[in-house]
This record gives sequence, structure tokens and C-alpha cells, in this order.
Amino acid sequence: DATKAAASRAAACLHLSWLGAEASGGDGAPAAKRARLEEPRPASVRCRQVLLKYAGCRQPTDNVRRKPVRRSQAEAEAAALVVLAALEEARIAGGAAAEEAAFTKQVRAVSECQSSLKGGDLAGDIGWLKLPEIKPGEKISKETAQRMIIVKAALSLAVHEVSDILVSDEGVHLLKRAA
Repeated sequence: DATKAAASRAAACLHLSWLGAEASGGDGAPAAKRARLEEPRPASVRCRQVLLKYAGCRQPTDNVRRKPVRRSQAEAEAAALVVLAALEEARIAGGAAAEEAAFTKQVRAVSECQSSLKGGDLAGDIGWLKLPEIKPGEKISKETAQRMIIVKAALSLAVHEVSDILVSDEGVHLLKRAA
């Protein structure tokens, strides 16, 4: 009985040693790391936006046209859907270049953000967006939380992709990732 137990222990040790050698590549070197299957999210992205304000937003004034905004949030969302439909129609008709031109046209026509006044392809450019650094245990303000929602949506976009409708206390946003 003692020889059977010793033999089974020896076999188990040999088996474990064999598995360890296989996992490390057989030559005793540590195993190579596997490649990541998905790309990591970028730390910051550059975006353009169409901003449609509504009566209940933080600053219900169209700064571009210098008029008070009287539309409801639902009306602003409906107007954003019209913009999305126009972008989709342009993409189907003429591809990515036509969609880019249509986005610039829509920014100039309907956006109520100061960035819509920028020239050329920079119309609607809101610059580089990145998540703010928050220390553990730190309370975040409502404004920062709202901004984080917009930035997280921007970080999830692919280059030249247009976001879905985003609602914040600033208004209704459509984001397009530029870089």
C-alpha cells in the first residue's frame, strides 16, 4: 500500500510539473501575455456638437441669435431627431463626406452654441473632452455629474460617429467625434 501511495504522489507531481512547463511555453520562460481583443477607450476625444436649448435648461437663451428660447424639452428633442434624419439622409446619398458637410450645415442652421460661429469645419467644435479626475470619497456637483454624462458618451463614440440624443441641463446635444 505504501508503494502505491508513493507512486501516485510521484505521478501527480510529474503531472503538475508537465502542466507548468506547457503553460510557460515549454522552455521554462514565463508565458507571453495574450493580446487584448478590444481597443482601450481613449483618455480624451475631440468633438463637435449641435446644441438645442429648451425653456427649462440652465440658460434658456440662444446666444447665437440673441433670443430667449421658448421651446419645451420634447420640442428640442424632436428638432434633434430632424437633424439626425438629415445627417442619415446625407450619409446614404453621398457617404461620409456628404455627412460631414451636412453636419456643418446643421450646426450653422440650428445649433444654439457659441461654437457654431466658428469658421469652416470647426463649426460646432467644443474641443477636447476628458473625464475629470475625482478623488475617492470626493462629492461631485450636479454640474460635474451632468458634464460626465456628456463626456462618457463622447468617449464611447468612434471617430466620425454621431451620438444619440443627449439631454443635460445645458440643453439637447448631438455629438460628433472628430478625433
